[in-house]
Amino acid sequence: MKQQEFLLLMLFGYPGCGKGTIVHNVKKMAEKTSDVEVISVGLGDYFRQKALNDINIRDVVDSGELIANSLANEAFEFLLYKAVTDYVIATPPSQQASKVIIALDGYPRNVQQWHNFVTFVKAKRHFKVAAAFVDVPLEEIIRRAGVRRICECGRTFVANPNGCPDCGKVGYPRTDDVNIEKRIAVFDRETRQVVHIAQQLVEHQISVDGCDTKTAAEQIWQFLQ
Repeated sequence: MKQQEFLLLMLFGYPGCGKGTIVHNVKKMAEKTSDVEVISVGLGDYFRQKALNDINIRDVVDSGELIANSLANEAFEFLLYKAVTDYVIATPPSQQASKVIIALDGYPRNVQQWHNFVTFVKAKRHFKVAAAFVDVPLEEIIRRAGVRRICECGRTFVANPNGCPDCGKVGYPRTDDVNIEKRIAVFDRETRQVVHIAQQLVEHQISVDGCDTKTAAEQIWQFLQ
């Protein structure tokens, strides 16, 4: 059996900086090799889906504030366990990649969540950790929020006459993009502290310019090799 390496790649950047698009592109690159598997774990996507049937979560998501730490911590551990388990069950041992990268978007978002993340990783010694910091000017973040659309199929894309690049549907604005200024303020108030801690403590890290998501994805892919 192959010796497997599991890598948790934390993605940091302002809301709308292109993390989801970058991960989508990295996954496409990984599909061209049998040695690396990239699995996306997005807490924002998870809670936006939960908000469809839970008015309390919907109110928090729409407000631009962070989900309660207890819920975020629980969701992180659940989604990570599910991602790894689903991959191991669905993929025959002989076809499993020697390196499994879990791209983690939306966690940790504050210092308490960071401490929970560190405790979890220390308890699960088979996980290695890396960080990618995506930099985009604020004016570009605000512009993107005005044209970003989310499709029923789950794909996020820029509004255009052809619709979703995966299925062709028109898509609709994300409700939390309406409060983009609030979300930026929450990032600066809560997540900025985690960014500083990660920059000091995470040994393997990379910073990329998110204005060009294609090049950013290529740089991160090379970094992950």
